[in-house]
Amino acid sequence: MLSPRTAINVFVLISYNRSSTRQSDTWYMQIALRDYFVPPSPPGMNIPPFIVVYETPKIGNHYPKVNTPLAQGTQVYNLDTGCLYDPEPIPNLNPPLPALFRINIELIRNTIFNCRRP
Repeated sequence: MLSPRTAINVFVLISYNRSSTRQSDTWYMQIALRDYFVPPSPPGMNIPPFIVVYETPKIGNHYPKVNTPLAQGTQVYNLDTGCLYDPEPIPNLNPPLPALFRINIELIRNTIFNCRRP
């Protein structure tokens, strides 16, 4: 997704691991950005350059359960708005776009948890 052959700058991955009960379901989230400064891939290889800027923190060796709220300080990730538009300039809008694009990770977790499960 973030290879030099695409125009994608930001990739958000959300994985939900459903198990036998809601209380044991787990989830994972990652935010990755294109790495503009990585050297080109060797000929014949396509190694997508990217930088992981956020991952849901593990609890021990496991990803968190969906029913467990995230710790303070990990509930929101602020992404520089320029990352969404690079290499183009940020559009000049009225009102202007904020300098940071706020990703509410706790809201995403809560939405997954509250989805109706068959």
